[in-house]
Amino acid sequence: MFKTNFPQAREICKEARESKYYFGLDLHLKTIAVTILDKGGKKRYQKKRCLNRDFIELIKRYKGKKTLICESSIGWKLLKDALERSEIRDYILIVLDPRKTSAWTKSSGIKNDKIDSHVLAYMGLRGNLESLLIYQLEDEYLENYKLVVTRDKYIKQRVMVKNELRSIEQNYDVNPYTGEEIGSKIKIEKIRNKLENTIGHLDIKIKEIDKEIKEISKDDEIVDILLSIPGIGILNAFSIRYKIGNIDRFGSHKKLASYFGLGIRQYQSGDSDRRGNITKTGDVMIRKNLIEGCRTIKIHHPEYVLLYCPNVDTIRYSKSSSYRNKITVNIARKTIKFIYRCWKSKIRFDINKYTLMRKEMNLIKNIEYANN
Repeated sequence: MFKTNFPQAREICKEARESKYYFGLDLHLKTIAVTILDKGGKKRYQKKRCLNRDFIELIKRYKGKKTLICESSIGWKLLKDALERSEIRDYILIVLDPRKTSAWTKSSGIKNDKIDSHVLAYMGLRGNLESLLIYQLEDEYLENYKLVVTRDKYIKQRVMVKNELRSIEQNYDVNPYTGEEIGSKIKIEKIRNKLENTIGHLDIKIKEIDKEIKEISKDDEIVDILLSIPGIGILNAFSIRYKIGNIDRFGSHKKLASYFGLGIRQYQSGDSDRRGNITKTGDVMIRKNLIEGCRTIKIHHPEYVLLYCPNVDTIRYSKSSSYRNKITVNIARKTIKFIYRCWKSKIRFDINKYTLMRKEMNLIKNIEYANN
């Protein structure tokens, strides 16, 4: 919550402190709520609805270094692109995490566009921005990751159509009690053909995206490294590679696990300290695909379960499905650790080396336990 989000945030904040003006921007589809504060905290300008097309000219009126602060809501990438295309160079754009800034804007009990923009400008002037910044990926990474998101939407649409087709087959084919056909056969056949054509069309789109993903990944060193990790296929490797962009933005594998919602939920107060399930924050699609990939490890390489999680209760594992799901999540957390270390060191994962290392660690633990 209060830690620096990524190492480069310190440099960005250091540059922001040298600014002469701080622009708080509450972005909307056609207008922007703008508040401008100078370095002394004096309000120089405030407008509830400034037209987007007039905003660039507004910035040009203020000479000197400027810090523009907005939330990562819809439209900030368009603003970034417009600023890059303009003649303005003495500025820095800072994008904040709206989940953290919302606590500031709600504290007064009154929420409107002016207050939102004023709070953002004040954050730039006085706030600890290092813990509020989000990482701005390059356009190439955003576009490639959009491929995976689009594919996931096609998959969901295909599932919905298949379910509808299954519903028709169950309810409109033959009555199981009388053996007679139900409804108008001609109408039902037309609907069935349309649904089957939709499924075929979606299959073609999904295959096109899969082909494009393989083509982009062909010469990517990082994707090749991630593919060496058990449970990581081409889709997982590609999506993780282009969602993260730069692994140096994470200080440890624990922060990477937390980023994908695989951190452990905790509630601690006084003598009470309870730990629960995973936090389930961050990218739902990647977390889901990662856990599904780890399920294949249990099927194709069941020997890895004890290797990754040596404290598994084998009797409970064989009987309880909920316990097996917990083990799958633990394997996913372990996989995140492999992803971080392999990517950081630029070395492919070797399961044989890892097995030897685990045996050595277990031997040392047994010796220490015997001595004690």
